[in-house]
Amino acid sequence: MPLLSDEACTVVASDGTIRATRKAKFAGRDLIIVAATADAVVEPGDEIRRKLPNGTEETFEVIDPTFYNVGVAGMGPHFQIKVRRKGTFPLNSGGNYTFHVSGSNSRVNVGSQDNSVNVVADSVFGDVAAALRNGVGDQNKLDEMLAALEDMKRERGRGGFLQAYQKFIGVCADHIGVVSPFLPALTSFIGGGG
Repeated sequence: MPLLSDEACTVVASDGTIRATRKAKFAGRDLIIVAATADAVVEPGDEIRRKLPNGTEETFEVIDPTFYNVGVAGMGPHFQIKVRRKGTFPLNSGGNYTFHVSGSNSRVNVGSQDNSVNVVADSVFGDVAAALRNGVGDQNKLDEMLAALEDMKRERGRGGFLQAYQKFIGVCADHIGVVSPFLPALTSFIGGGG
C-alpha cells in the first residue's frame, strides 16, 4: 500500500505521558512511519494516536519500533513501527492517557457525572458561623451556638466529635433551618473524617 501524506500523531507512553507529537505516514493498519529527532523514543506498549476528521482519535499500540538513521524517499531519521490497531476513542480518552490531579477539591470524571460533595473543614465551620450570625437574633442563644460550634471544630478528627456534634444539634434545635444546609458536611466528620 502506498504511503499517505504526513499527518500529525501523538506518541503516548504506557504510563500516560506524552512522549512527542510528530509527523507520521500511516501505511495501512500495520505500519506507521514516524519522523524522529535525536532524542526521540518509541517503545513497545506505547500508543500512537491520530485525530480523525470526525473529532475522535484512532489509536494504535506499538508492537515493534525500529529506528532508521538514514532517510527514505526524502525522509530523514525515522521509526518504522509495526502496530496493532486498538480502535477509535473520543478525543483524549481511553488508552494510555493518565491524568494527574492535585489540590483541594480536585476530581476527575471520565464518562460519568459528578455527584460528589466536597468538604473543606475550616470553610464549613466558618460558613456555619456566618449563617448563625445572620439567622439568630437572640445574642445569648447565638453565643451558646457559636461556643458549641467551636467545641465541634476543636473535636474534629478526634473521638469527641460525635458528642460535640450532638450537643451542637441540641443547642440549635430551635434554629435547625439555619444550620440544615450544613448538616451533610458536618456529619461527614463523624467517625474521625476530616
